[in-house]
Amino acid sequence: MQPDLGWLRRQFESQHGVIHRRQALATGMTRGAIQKKLGRGDWVTVLPATYRLSGSPRTWHQLVMAACLWARPGAVASHRTAAALLDLPGFKPGIIEIITSRRLSAPGIIVHRCRMNARIDSSKCDGIPITAAHRTIIDLCAVSSPERVERALDAVLVRGLGEVGFMWRQLNRLGSVERRGVRQLRSMLSERSERLHHAGSNSETALHQLLRREGITGRTCSTIPATS
Repeated sequence: MQPDLGWLRRQFESQHGVIHRRQALATGMTRGAIQKKLGRGDWVTVLPATYRLSGSPRTWHQLVMAACLWARPGAVASHRTAAALLDLPGFKPGIIEIITSRRLSAPGIIVHRCRMNARIDSSKCDGIPITAAHRTIIDLCAVSSPERVERALDAVLVRGLGEVGFMWRQLNRLGSVERRGVRQLRSMLSERSERLHHAGSNSETALHQLLRREGITGRTCSTIPATS
């Protein structure tokens, strides 16, 4: 069986320049052919059985994709990594966190081991499998401050990536009693259930937080439209 080199090329292109060994084997490549690629420097090992095409740009997105391929099946970028991929306020590229059902570890990668409902809890961003927006917010509660979670939550609501009622249902489905930080998230959702409008910007969310710290409470809403 001759390897499908066109399919291989498309996989590298769609996966930020990385591929998993089993994907190469599925095209008809032999383990010996893979070793030759590695020996000649055509491919470079990034993680066990996960290879980068030599000459491809080395980016954070590539490392995240490689981590997901390495930890498959069903592994997704999660927590602060998913938040950065979704461009939520307060989260930038840098850290690499994934969720997988497998027991794995690798330097520079934070592995959260749990099972997910892929149909509900996963999505894709820039071709990378990630936790869906609602799951990302819930997971952030365990690794980020309530203030950062709140800003990310408002961004999700304003962008239409989720809505309050749906977030409530997912909290209940995921067994939120045992999850760190979800008590604060429940308070945030309760407050937003009463609002006519959600905060339209990161600065507006910060203003709500400041008012709460000063003991000024009550229903507030966005009255200033977002500018381009």
